[in-house]
Amino acid sequence: MSRVDPYCFREYSYGMGRPKSAPGTTRSIPLPVRLTEDERRLFQAAAALAEPPRDFSQWVRDTLYDEAKRLGATKGAPSVSPERPAKRRQRAR
Repeated sequence: MSRVDPYCFREYSYGMGRPKSAPGTTRSIPLPVRLTEDERRLFQAAAALAEPPRDFSQWVRDTLYDEAKRLGATKGAPSVSPERPAKRRQRAR
């Protein structure tokens, strides 16, 4: 068995990683929601089936935002984050 040359392959480099986000662009307030393991799996499966596919937390934010908008709670509320598209395809109900 050959060994890996430590000069060609490093397990970790201090320069690795993504750059820090600009101040004010990160979401720092967590929303604790208690779920059963079955509910979590169900919601994660729904997030994976979403079009376009999104990660779990993004799917939860989008779904909650859509429901708040449907209920009319967004009138006069602060605008959403800049990465959220202005118009999205309507879901079939």
